[in-house]
Amino acid sequence: MSFLMLPLYHINENAEQSSSSASESSINSENSLKKPYQLLEKNQFPDKCAVCRGSAIGYHYSVPSCNGCKTFFRRTIVNGKRFICMNSKNCLDNAESEEDTKRMCKACRFNRCIEVGMDPTAIRAAVKTEEGRYLLDEISRRQRSRSSVLKSNENFLSKIIKQLTYLEKKSDELHFTAIPLGYEDLRTLSEILQFGPEFDSYKIQNLTPIIDKKPQVICMTYMHSALLAAVESSKTFEFYSKVSYETKMIFVKHVALIGSIMMSASFSMHQKKSDELLYPDGSVYGKTVGCMPSDWVAEYKRQLQKTLRAFLRNNVDRVEYMLLKAILMRNPAVAGLSSEDREIIEEERNVYGKALLEYNILQYGILNSPSPFWCFDCYQSNN
Repeated sequence: MSFLMLPLYHINENAEQSSSSASESSINSENSLKKPYQLLEKNQFPDKCAVCRGSAIGYHYSVPSCNGCKTFFRRTIVNGKRFICMNSKNCLDNAESEEDTKRMCKACRFNRCIEVGMDPTAIRAAVKTEEGRYLLDEISRRQRSRSSVLKSNENFLSKIIKQLTYLEKKSDELHFTAIPLGYEDLRTLSEILQFGPEFDSYKIQNLTPIIDKKPQVICMTYMHSALLAAVESSKTFEFYSKVSYETKMIFVKHVALIGSIMMSASFSMHQKKSDELLYPDGSVYGKTVGCMPSDWVAEYKRQLQKTLRAFLRNNVDRVEYMLLKAILMRNPAVAGLSSEDREIIEEERNVYGKALLEYNILQYGILNSPSPFWCFDCYQSNN
């Protein structure tokens, strides 16, 4: 029996669907790089003011804002006013609601205007005082410096997302198309790791011809192909060629299940827009007639359901999913690894942790973005 424990058989249905799904995935990933306001329909107002969380009336100075915050920012710049927080700049530390935010002092309110990206150079009113000109120049310099850093971070992030999007597309292809008709996959993990990454099912070596057997039911086929796609993905990791063979064996056994579960949950949520677990052909998990019952299959489905619920509850988008999966599939804490190999894996994992943080900042802003490790909590609390 193979390492994956589930015979993998050919599925020739829905080839066109899998192709269109890959195309749709690419479009969704490109949209995910845009800021929220760039995805709104023309002339549609944002809901929340980025400063006080009240109702926004539109975009002012490049930021969704209410009339009060727009006017406050403009008057502060024009008149060159400077404020001091009497609460050690801690007004926003415990602000969880709109009412809490509205109680912040003027100093913290102005700082928040700057943090969310209000552009002082977009103010049309003339600066009236010398203090105003100094303040305008100071804020402009700070934002130019910040802009150069953000641009560098955006380039870094774009490269990471481009790589992950390509890898996800190749993994989906293997997940959807499976093994050529008349063959099954009975290879051991050791045999699979002898070859480089292969996502074309027709090029996989050492498959076993099917003799006097009925094809396995569809649920087992897709579970197997998801696991195989996760294994092949792990071979593309940069650290893979740097660690020992023993580490590869231990590591791949650990990450294959995590990767396959996350990929299947993401397919249901992001590609099928469903809150139910679906197979790549669109059928519902657990409702396939003749699906072989077993404790292993039941546990696999349970973990899938928990992961999908976590994704839905936290509204995880496609890019966040890809970055989170990249992080969790590079786990240096796997038991049995040498200290040297742990350091190599951790170094690569930190790159994707930084990318997730940068994506959240670019997507939601510094103050409104989730903690860089919120995704760990949403996933690990369900496993």
